[in-house]
Amino acid sequence: MADSPLALQIGFLYGIVFSLLFSALLLVMIKINPEGLLDGLPPDIKARYGPVSEKTQRQRKPFVLLIFLITIGVPLLSIRRYDLMMVGVPTFIELFVIIFTIFIVFNSVDLLILDWLVICSITPKFIVLPGTEGMAGYMDYGFHFRGFLKGIVICLVSALIFAGTASLGYLILGKI
Repeated sequence: MADSPLALQIGFLYGIVFSLLFSALLLVMIKINPEGLLDGLPPDIKARYGPVSEKTQRQRKPFVLLIFLITIGVPLLSIRRYDLMMVGVPTFIELFVIIFTIFIVFNSVDLLILDWLVICSITPKFIVLPGTEGMAGYMDYGFHFRGFLKGIVICLVSALIFAGTASLGYLILGKI
């Protein structure tokens, strides 16, 4: 039985959970070593700072694992939650709505809070890389907006893959 408003609500709720977990993890990683932020900064900052160090590459590994677990785990939990609330098997569209909503909520939080508020507006000292203080790239709202637009495509493709995989799982295994 289709229930798109419920799918949207579940997606939004789990999108907030996903955003909180992912954002907190990113901020902890950046607090430990601001160089971990380098890949998400504008080209002028990257050019002045230089490549990521071996130390940062090593420090990123546990964070990448945790990010992977959050990226897989939260959508799976949301699908399970929806499944428990439904009668019948969730449709591909319902699954897509849930997953896309989760990812688009995070993409929006990333743009509005992490990028525009924290990086561009507040620019706390702990995120500024040594030797890049005062650079224009820290105030480049357009760079982050272009990243947001790319993120929409990533959200769409990711939601299609997740929803397709989950639908296939339901088709093979039936209702869990």
